[in-house]
Amino acid sequence: MSIRAKALAAGAGLLVAAGLALVLYFSHDSGAKEKSAARQAPAVPVAVDLALQRNVPFQLAAIGNVEAFSTPWRR
Repeated sequence: MSIRAKALAAGAGLLVAAGLALVLYFSHDSGAKEKSAARQAPAVPVAVDLALQRNVPFQLAAIGNVEAFSTPWRR
């Protein structure tokens, strides 16, 4: 068996072992869901009301001079 074939077989074995380890890690139920549920903060009461759509008066009052920021240039 050549060195390249041995390296390829070793890499494939490591890949399979890593995949198996990931499957076992994520499929293991250690009761973490129950622990995280116990740590959650208690519910907070909120007030709910209907939204209304109305016109809001807008008045702009200014005293001073108006000057153009930039002007178009023509030939």
